[in-house]
Amino acid sequence: MTVEAYQNTSEDKLMTCNDHFQLVSLLCPDFPTQHHDDATKLLREASGNTQNLFPYKKIAAYWQILFVFSEFIAQVKDQFPPSTLQLDRNSLMWSIKSIINSKHWDFSCPSVSLMDSIVSSATDGSNQFVTFNKLMAGMASCTALIIDSSTLAPRTKS
Repeated sequence: MTVEAYQNTSEDKLMTCNDHFQLVSLLCPDFPTQHHDDATKLLREASGNTQNLFPYKKIAAYWQILFVFSEFIAQVKDQFPPSTLQLDRNSLMWSIKSIINSKHWDFSCPSVSLMDSIVSSATDGSNQFVTFNKLMAGMASCTALIIDSSTLAPRTKS
């Protein structure tokens, strides 16, 4: 995984999403470009950053959540009305619980309690609505979902 292989890369190092894809490609030359393109699109939309440079930590976080939870994220995105891509907190949590309870054997899903925490932090203070972009930003900043390279122990030879 890129986290372990590139654990000495500064988390604040600015790079393009294409630079990150090249790093991934060094480890796995046949890694599909579509996954990285999807992660890049989510990162740009959620951050509102139209620039091409992002901190390595942020690119890696979006890449990881999409790699692990892509099917879950697609199911959740389908719950948002296409015109606004926002839902009230209660409706969103009901949908998320339904997805997790019915699909947790089919694909990877975060826990309901973790998603409740993420949704709560992504809720606009005044109106209880959550946008899809804020939900993705919340997932990408959730330390329980992201593998922190600083916590990886070096491998030892047995």
